[in-house]
Amino acid sequence: MCNKQKCTFLDRDGTINKYDGLISREERFELELFAAEAVRRINESGYLAIVITNQLPRTLV
Repeated sequence: MCNKQKCTFLDRDGTINKYDGLISREERFELELFAAEAVRRINESGYLAIVITNQLPRTLV
């Protein structure tokens, strides 16, 4: 935490992956067409790409 890092927060559902309601199984997870490229470009720009979600892990539901 001593070194500050610029970052960008990206919502998972509908931004990184195709929105399909609550995704509880890996086989239902499908990346948006250019998501991987976008994350790569963010990371190469000197920013750290951080993907967030408000979905609880299935074990906690």
